[in-house]
Amino acid sequence: MSFDAAARVHVAPLGLEHDRIVDPPVEYGADRVVLLDYLPDYLDDRLTPDDIVAEFDDRGIAAEVVECEMGDFFDAMAVFGAVITDHPDDEVYVNLATGNKVTAIAGMLACMATEAAQPYYVEAEDHGSHRAPVPTGVRSIDAIPRYPIDRPDDQLLEVMEFVATSDRADHDGEPYRIKRELIEFGEREDLPFLADYTGETEKGKFRRLEAHVVTPLTDRGYVDVESVGTRKRVYLTDLGHNVLRAFRFRTG
Repeated sequence: MSFDAAARVHVAPLGLEHDRIVDPPVEYGADRVVLLDYLPDYLDDRLTPDDIVAEFDDRGIAAEVVECEMGDFFDAMAVFGAVITDHPDDEVYVNLATGNKVTAIAGMLACMATEAAQPYYVEAEDHGSHRAPVPTGVRSIDAIPRYPIDRPDDQLLEVMEFVATSDRADHDGEPYRIKRELIEFGEREDLPFLADYTGETEKGKFRRLEAHVVTPLTDRGYVDVESVGTRKRVYLTDLGHNVLRAFRFRTG
């Protein structure tokens, strides 16, 4: 007989500070560490991923390096969200102290959006300055409370993904879907706005699409609807593209 225990997984941006990356997983008995390697190679004072992996290995902790782009908030949010959801059966802890302000905010929001990871902050013993040397040592490791956030539900994200991947495009190359396609997609994927619909009229389906999908997306500024002849084209806005990029991990 075997018993499966959840692994303790720590996620940390691979920044410039050795101690605040290495000490928390060691102190709290991590089974695995995921290091997010996002800094450009030309930085002279960046940590060497192989050296950090070897150090964890010497301490009996498995470590992996994920090379990623976290140039803006939406990229960073997507990276954290994907890593967290890759460990659905594990206890996931996200280190907010080892990157920059963008990665800290994105990591915190990813923890709240997934409701599947515990964020924490590591206070350095010696804070250094804005120049070298970087902060060293660890004074304390503090769990950060999570709060619910208002994010698009999975149904809206799936529709946004469907719009973004359309083969239809206008003369500017911007993809769009017509509303009829959204209804067919909802039926095919058994989305909630049609899953419990017992009516038989097409008008009823369009009303449900409008009430449960199109209006919520337009109210949030994620889509625009444009009339062309008798058809209504649904486009993602710039904000919609960015939100989808941040939450795409929810669509699988």
